[in-house]
Amino acid sequence: MKKIYLMMAVAVLGAASASAQKKWTYGFGGGVNSSSYSGDLGDDYEFKPGFQLSWIHDYAFNEKFSITPEMLLFDGGAKRKSGGDISFHYARIPINATYKFAIKGARNPDYRVLVFAGPYIGYGGYSRQDKPYSFGSKADGYMFTPWDFGLNIGVGNQIGKSFFKLQYSHGLTNVQYDKDGGNMSFGFIYGHFF
Repeated sequence: MKKIYLMMAVAVLGAASASAQKKWTYGFGGGVNSSSYSGDLGDDYEFKPGFQLSWIHDYAFNEKFSITPEMLLFDGGAKRKSGGDISFHYARIPINATYKFAIKGARNPDYRVLVFAGPYIGYGGYSRQDKPYSFGSKADGYMFTPWDFGLNIGVGNQIGKSFFKLQYSHGLTNVQYDKDGGNMSFGFIYGHFF
């Protein structure tokens, strides 16, 4: 848990210092996701629903291109094909490059289509499961590693200060010590900038 608090503190302090600059905007987002596992690990699991909440910053280089870091609380895990769910909760920091473009003839001049992609790093800090379906070291008999690193890609739209996003995230690190396979999820997010 100390590592999650440290990650959150670094993200908040960085965001607070950056928000004083004119090109930064910030806001909140939230939504639902469907998560499971890839690779060999995915053979034993199916998708399960979850939620996510985020504190979002957007640094605009110009009207079309921005960098969008977030502090994301993510409900992950998967549904066992043999029955029952595994629910893991992560703190993630995605940093997406976002391209925004207008549609000619749109009724609202503030309407923009978003295309984004980028890496994320995360750490799992809580599980509703007992060993071995909890985070910890292999030496302690735990099956899952808390560290998560991967890539995001998605599309969305922005009207004024409000936005919608559809996002796919694919983990590049194995979530289980003895099997190949990472986190993967599809998410729908609604948010608003201030």
